[in-house]
Amino acid sequence: MKTLDDEQHDEFHNVHHLTIELGRGAQGQVWRTRDKDVAIKVLLLGEQPVTDPRLREAYARKIRRLRSLPVPAGLPLAGPAAQLTRVAGYAMNLLEDMQPFQRLLPDAARSAGMCASQVPFWLQDLYAKAPADAARLVHYRQSGALRRRLAVLGRCAAVLSRLHASGLVYGDLSPGNVFLSTQPDSEHVWLIDADNLRFVSRHATDACYTPRYGAPEVVQGHAGSDFSTDSHALATLVFYLLSLQHPFIGELVEGCDWAVDDSEEDAEARALAGELPWIDDLFDSRNATRNGLPRQLVLTPALQWLCEGTFGAGRTEPRRRPASLHWAQALARAQDACVHCRSCGMDHFAGAWPACPYCTAPLPAVFSCRAWQWPGEPGEQPLWILHHELPEREEVLGVSARLFQPFTFETHAEPWLNLVRTGEDYLLEPAQALEFSLELALPHRHNGAFRPFVACRFTRAELAEGFFLFVPGPLARLVHCTLQEPQA
Repeated sequence: MKTLDDEQHDEFHNVHHLTIELGRGAQGQVWRTRDKDVAIKVLLLGEQPVTDPRLREAYARKIRRLRSLPVPAGLPLAGPAAQLTRVAGYAMNLLEDMQPFQRLLPDAARSAGMCASQVPFWLQDLYAKAPADAARLVHYRQSGALRRRLAVLGRCAAVLSRLHASGLVYGDLSPGNVFLSTQPDSEHVWLIDADNLRFVSRHATDACYTPRYGAPEVVQGHAGSDFSTDSHALATLVFYLLSLQHPFIGELVEGCDWAVDDSEEDAEARALAGELPWIDDLFDSRNATRNGLPRQLVLTPALQWLCEGTFGAGRTEPRRRPASLHWAQALARAQDACVHCRSCGMDHFAGAWPACPYCTAPLPAVFSCRAWQWPGEPGEQPLWILHHELPEREEVLGVSARLFQPFTFETHAEPWLNLVRTGEDYLLEPAQALEFSLELALPHRHNGAFRPFVACRFTRAELAEGFFLFVPGPLARLVHCTLQEPQA
């Protein structure tokens, strides 16, 4: 059996000392090195590193082709920086504090060793009945709860959309190939394992996928990777990370140990090949399951519609799957609909519940912003809505660019304004140097006229009274901001 040396050399005579394994995907493993911003990808054949000279040269040609692809500038994609000389693989730049999405999966939760005193009050009853389910919810909260999951998934969808807009297919989207920061307040993501990146082609027949994330036609061997297979993997990642349940692992798979329909084929294999309905199928409930979080807790109606389009009609008709760009916008809208419960630490959608659906604590005060195109039509629906609990001391509420300008995959998540608490008041100020004109109108100052915005301090009562922000220009937007106090 071949083993991987702890010391690896690259084509530029750099020496890389391997430290810990970060993740493992369909084709290889990724290692952290002593250099905090450098990681190593090693190609595996079976479980062994590839050292055969012919195979290494074939892989080297593949990596050289990758360098010629039109990857968008500034894309957070960790591509090959230098090829290794002893094994098939390469060195890549990867920030020190990054960890794979695998850390967000329910499999990362452990109930062993968790005693009742470590379980929050709102999970005590569940812990007594099902310790493993309680452990998954504790892990869900500790790893960022709903809002952060929506944020990093939205960033992932935006990266994928930028690749697709350039005519490129990613090929093997999975929890081991998407990394997020270990910092709880960071939403940045990086995609690694760019080995399968290529131009989209209707004639492509080759595909590489991670088990449980491959599109049915790829699992069956009937098609190669394309935009629709990338979108299927993204949808699976979204549904699994948010609901804690795989979209095809339902009662027909978990509830029996016999072959489905008296077939000799394994039930899970048939489900992943698209031969069984998905667990929330609108027209076929045979594979339904009560496992996982209730969908209305973690999926907006738009996200539920995208899931149905992907796993329902899109299960057998790939052309009917929603594109990655639809996921990026829907995830960002869902993120902006979240409010945080300070009592239990979980997130839920604003306006959907009379109290926290997890611990029944009273709802918090919510800062709300609604943006319209200007001029608009009477009764027109807002282009974008933000709901967020009012910040406490040392907290910052970032108001993103998507509220003030058309949605873009590159800049939509950048904070343009910050609302911070200063003593008993609240300060609204730019989060960065504004490159656009912004005006502010207050009903209780200057007779409600718009004035150039620099920064403004509000009392809580003034926030509740509301104010307007205006972005002039050909794509003008009017934003109404107000505070919604919880009803007694």
